[in-house]
Amino acid sequence: MVQPDWLNARIVPPLTVLERPLAASWRASAGPGRELAGTWCRDARGDTRLDYDDPPRISRLWKPATHTMAWLSHADRTVRIALGKPKFPAPDRWAPTRPWRFSFTAERRVIHGLDCARVELSPPPIGVVRDELWAAPEWGLVLLDVLETAEFQHRWEITELDRSEPQQEIFIWPADYRRLD
Repeated sequence: MVQPDWLNARIVPPLTVLERPLAASWRASAGPGRELAGTWCRDARGDTRLDYDDPPRISRLWKPATHTMAWLSHADRTVRIALGKPKFPAPDRWAPTRPWRFSFTAERRVIHGLDCARVELSPPPIGVVRDELWAAPEWGLVLLDVLETAEFQHRWEITELDRSEPQQEIFIWPADYRRLD
């Protein structure tokens, strides 16, 4: 089954919030019977690393100070560099026919010790029977995202959260990785 573009865009968490370091573990459903998992780290400067533990093992590094995005492929030990603002979630992929708007509702919930607000998406995607998105606004962090249609359920969630500064070496790609341009 092919997932719609607007679902693929939701799988990636927001990336750039300065002065809010964290290290988190996450998991997501990727279709019937397939789970993804990984880690997500951000330092006080906003440098971010998102790792996918499942094959193919890849990592994405984002450095907001230099507007540099790097995709690491651990299987073939390569790195691909792009300059510019991050392209995910891509605004033109949120919905095929119309733009979406996000707004925080008054509904609150504490997840992993963070005050979270429910996020409302309007207009709702066509065919969605349940849409539950919780984020910590001051952290720029989505902690739980559940979306159901008649055909599938998407779930992305933070499973563990450590609000300490990650080690700086995780934001540098290995010197022996071959650069692809």
